[in-house]
Amino acid sequence: MTGKIKLPHASGNSMSIAAPATNPASDLTLTLPATIGTAGQVLKNSSTPGTLEFGAAGGITVADQWRRTSGLTTNNGENFITSDWESVDSSGLGTLGTNMSESGGIFSFPSTGIYFVSYQAYCETSSDSTVNSISIYITDDNSSYSSRASSLMSIESDPSGYAYANGHCEAMVDVTNISNVKVKFRVYSNGYVDWNSSTAENRLHTTFIRMGDT
Repeated sequence: MTGKIKLPHASGNSMSIAAPATNPASDLTLTLPATIGTAGQVLKNSSTPGTLEFGAAGGITVADQWRRTSGLTTNNGENFITSDWESVDSSGLGTLGTNMSESGGIFSFPSTGIYFVSYQAYCETSSDSTVNSISIYITDDNSSYSSRASSLMSIESDPSGYAYANGHCEAMVDVTNISNVKVKFRVYSNGYVDWNSSTAENRLHTTFIRMGDT
């Protein structure tokens, strides 16, 4: 007979925890965690199989988008996007889980994990701007930032009016510490260009998706 631990209810019925239906190859032990976890967490193996812990459920738990709401001009120079960011709020758009936080153009993550980060922008000019770029900068010490993804594009003047270019880049960010790992975004042009923005649709914008645990 399969061994069971039977837990009777005060009203008469019971719930049982049963041993495997087939004989295991050896004696097995499951060690319960010392806490009861928080809402939404699941019970799963830790890095030591058989030692259980509470953690995030599988699947995507954070998905967030931010966009710049005001236009920006560069003229033979670079700008980090330090202001006029908003989390998307137009009808038909949405986010999942806890939002990113932003201060002075620096984005902080709501929890540790591996995050997919994408960045897109387009620019326009009535003159030449042969080198234009967008970049994702990352720090892992809350101090020094390095470019970890970039996209380059070129614009030649159009006699009939404005000419346009679009850039897109992305990175997988290993957020091992939410106080130290952060990102910010840059634009650059060697000519005079306008970086288009909007309060109604995503033009200069970024996307954050938590893919799993770090």
